Amino acid sequence: MASIRLGASESHVSVMKRNYLKGGKASLKHGNIGKVSKRKTDTQVAKAIVELYKSLYPAKFNFTHFYEHTMANGELMRATEGVMVSLSTVSRILRSNGIESPEVHRKARVRVVHPRRRRRPCMGELIQMDASCTEVLP
Repeated sequence: MASIRLGASESHVSVMKRNYLKGGKASLKHGNIGKVSKRKTDTQVAKAIVELYKSLYPAKFNFTHFYEHTMANGELMRATEGVMVSLSTVSRILRSNGIESPEVHRKARVRVVHPRRRRRPCMGELIQMDASCTEVLP
């Protein structure tokens, strides 16, 4: 019954029960809770990226152009002390520090909606034609 409710096999439920009896509620939590990911970008690298962007900000780079420009010059590699970072990592770091890409501030194009035709006062008053006639009249 418990295996159906938990969506796990009977053997896994018995292992969970055994662990619960030994360690209590804490044994049901995932083992990685509270641990920092090994793939997390270092805070010094993140600070260096933000400072580099702010020093070049008057050029109004969007995040992609900033990344491509600084990678081509080697500035990004020097700032991060040789640590390779991807475009998505750079844009995530900049956004998490409250920096928006200049593209975000563009105004959305206003769509012009074709105005609707006014209703005729009497039903059947509107004449409709079929323009698919192939015969040419003199």
